[in-house]
Amino acid sequence: MKKKIVIFGGSSGLAIDLSIRLSKDFYVINISSKSTNLNHKNIKEIKIDKYSEEEISKIIFSLSKQAEHIFLFMNGITDSKAFYKMGNEEISHIIKVNYELPVIITNIIIKNFILQKTKYIYFSSSRALLGDRGISLYSSSKSALKYFARSLSLEYGKFNHFFYTFSLGVFEKGLVDKVKKSNLDKIIKRSATNSFVDIDELERAVSYISENNSATGSVLNIDNGYF
Repeated sequence: MKKKIVIFGGSSGLAIDLSIRLSKDFYVINISSKSTNLNHKNIKEIKIDKYSEEEISKIIFSLSKQAEHIFLFMNGITDSKAFYKMGNEEISHIIKVNYELPVIITNIIIKNFILQKTKYIYFSSSRALLGDRGISLYSSSKSALKYFARSLSLEYGKFNHFFYTFSLGVFEKGLVDKVKKSNLDKIIKRSATNSFVDIDELERAVSYISENNSATGSVLNIDNGYF
C-alpha cells in the first residue's frame, strides 16, 4: 500500500503543484477551505467550510489505521501591513493560521494515531526563521513551529511519531505574490544561487523524509542557500 500524504492548506499554487508531483509516488489527500479543482489520479480533494475542531476530527477519524501517513502543514499567511497599524483581530488571525491551527490539528492526529507510525512536516521559511523587516508576526509564528516540532520529537519518538520543519526559500508560487518586487529581488539576491527554488527540490525533500526517521526534530533547508 502506498504511503499517504495529507496536506493541510492545500489551495496555494505551490501546494497544488506539489500535490500533483507527489501523486506519482504517494496517495495524496489535499485539504483546503477553497476549491482546488484537483482532478488527478491518486489525489483526493477535501474542501471544508472552516478549520473547526469538529471538521478536522471528522477527516482524521476517517483515515485508515492500516496506512502510514505523512502530514504536511502548508497553512500560511503573512503580515499585510506594518505591525503598529494592525488590530487585534488581524494579529490573532495570523497567529491562528500559522501556528495555532497546526498545533490543534497535530493534537487531534496524535490522539487518533498514537500507536501508528506517523510523520509531520511543518512548513516555515528561511526568511521567517532569520527574521526580517515587515514580517514580525509571520516570522515569530512560523519560527515557533520549529521548536514545537523539536519538542514533540523528543516526547513522541518512542511511539514512532516523527516531526520535521521545512525552511523554504522563494518559489515562483505561493506567498511570493504577497512580496513587493523590490523586496523579492533582494531576497533572491541574498541566496547562494540567486534564483527561485525549483519545486522539484521540494518534492524530493518530502520523498526523502518519507524514508528517513533519524532526522526527526531537524530543520531541512530548501532555500537555495539563503543566509
